[in-house]
Amino acid sequence: MSRPHPALIASSLAALAAALILVVSPIGATLGFVTVSGGLAITIAVIVATYLVCAEIAKHIADHRRG
Repeated sequence: MSRPHPALIASSLAALAAALILVVSPIGATLGFVTVSGGLAITIAVIVATYLVCAEIAKHIADHRRG
């Protein structure tokens, strides 16, 4: 199974951190960002987790079919 390059992991985590910091900082309010409700945040987290699980399952199925 292939693993992501460390630069991809680092850049993805940096983008996530920047987005989270932007939303909770005063700059976010200036740009019109608002915090999401707890229910919406949980819903988004569940959707993302479900997507990641499905992607991993699909990857394993594809790897097994290729041999």
